[in-house]
Amino acid sequence: MSKLDKITIRDNITSWPEFNINFWAINKNGSSTLTNHFVQTADNIKLNLNNDYGQDGKRQITFRRINREKALSNGQRNFTIVRDPCTR
Repeated sequence: MSKLDKITIRDNITSWPEFNINFWAINKNGSSTLTNHFVQTADNIKLNLNNDYGQDGKRQITFRRINREKALSNGQRNFTIVRDPCTR
């Protein structure tokens, strides 16, 4: 695995041109749940959401991973989700 591949995986950014968005996922902020919904809607893939980990969708999106430069230049909206740490 190249250094660029490792950085792309670490950045955890996925492109969803069907929705005109790039999702910058942050762990422990609902990223698995949201990714599962994107996969089911955009790719029409039925996931087993009854498992304990919710990782099924993340296994389906390796081809959607992009780096920061592409996310900032591909013309799609960039967004993320952040939880309030004080209420957790």
